Amino acid sequence: MFPLALAVDGVNVIATKSRRVYTIRGLLGIVALPPLFALLVALVSLGIFEHDFRDDEVLITVWAVLAGASVLWGLALIVFGGPLSRRGAVTFDRARGVAIASGVEHSLAGVTVRVRKLEGLSGWNTIELWRGEARIATVHDRLQPMHASDVTAHAEYLSQLLGDAPVVAAPDAAFGPTPHRLINDNTAAMLCYLPVQGVHLIASLYYVFAAHDRPFVRFAAKQSLVQLGVTFAALIVFGCAFGIPLALVGEGSLQVVLIVLLATSLGVIGIGNLVAHVVACVRAQSGRAWVMPWLRPLVTKWLPR
Repeated sequence: MFPLALAVDGVNVIATKSRRVYTIRGLLGIVALPPLFALLVALVSLGIFEHDFRDDEVLITVWAVLAGASVLWGLALIVFGGPLSRRGAVTFDRARGVAIASGVEHSLAGVTVRVRKLEGLSGWNTIELWRGEARIATVHDRLQPMHASDVTAHAEYLSQLLGDAPVVAAPDAAFGPTPHRLINDNTAAMLCYLPVQGVHLIASLYYVFAAHDRPFVRFAAKQSLVQLGVTFAALIVFGCAFGIPLALVGEGSLQVVLIVLLATSLGVIGIGNLVAHVVACVRAQSGRAWVMPWLRPLVTKWLPR
């Protein structure tokens, strides 16, 4: 999830905002936001919030507008992720000893790499190039404190790239080892399985991209997403196998048999999925990587070493 990418092009190094970040944000906008909007609308409709408004048709329209806007926003981020990532790129031309930012060339002689915290409540940090008291370029302007170790590594790399240029970090900047995580690995893995209001889906989508340095959590995220896909596939298979014939046959013993088979299969899938998630939650919270037996051929390769 670190949003800064450094690419080597011949003798040049190009610093850009990572396209992958825009892709992840786009997917979250498409997959995660519509269900969250639906939950909010359902709570309003049920009177959870104090209001005198209960027009369900208008609420559904509001949800459709919000969900449509989030999907369009997500698609736009995915489609235009390339141009967005290249916007504000800084090119380090090592052959000529210059940095090119916004079409302007700056000599790399006497340049200092600075890491500082932006003013305001956001807590964002920025990596910049300075010469004396003048800022000549911004390498990235929105880096979160959770990426302190990545900020340090990239700043030190830029220092070496510029011929061991000094690295100056403000006292309040996120620089050095990554701060202590608010959620430990066991709890994060447990959230990837938690079968409550789609928590496992949102947590898994986040950690499958953000937990590259946390193999136990990333395994849980991947297995949870695979289990979700297998569950949907099973619902479709049994729904078609028994639901379609049920819709075509008339009343009679065959109809009763199909109803029983459909209800039984859906019940087994639902209860089995719930039990699997509960067991996985308990195992994850205790720090054990549990492989769901039916997923063993698919997920064993992701087990943490």
